[in-house]
Amino acid sequence: MIAVRTKEALTGTLVFLAGLLFIAQAYMGSSRKTEPGYDVSVTFRRTDGLFEGAAVRLSGMVVGRVTAFRLDESFRAITTLRLRPDVKLPADTAALIHSDGLLGAKYIELQPGGDEKIIRPGGTIVYAQDSVDLVDLLEKIVNQAKAKRAPAPDPAPAPEGAPKP
Repeated sequence: MIAVRTKEALTGTLVFLAGLLFIAQAYMGSSRKTEPGYDVSVTFRRTDGLFEGAAVRLSGMVVGRVTAFRLDESFRAITTLRLRPDVKLPADTAALIHSDGLLGAKYIELQPGGDEKIIRPGGTIVYAQDSVDLVDLLEKIVNQAKAKRAPAPDPAPAPEGAPKP
């Protein structure tokens, strides 16, 4: 009987300590310094599936992360990106929301332009392509398929006296 209580007490103590360790790790992780780099913003009409911490890619390589979202007075999503300090983007760079495959995570792909001016820290990426809503896209495809499968309307009757085929 005493051995069972000792095992239960030991197990309870270990679970409690593991919980404390988990909480301490979470607290320490949230107080880490931010990644080095600089912030730029880009405005999208919709950012479906994009989240803070999502990758920002340039030529397929991760060069930054999404750090914040906020709404402007027109209810558009102003998205803040933290880019590596070595990444210098032309002023006419475009930001596009893509996804990894059909059901994959969303990320922002940067497509640099040819402008000689560089976006400065705190600057804005002017050209943006919003996220494609997969449900809306599938709905359009289904509606087009239904329209093509719909029976053709009956032809107009031939005028009186016209030869019948």
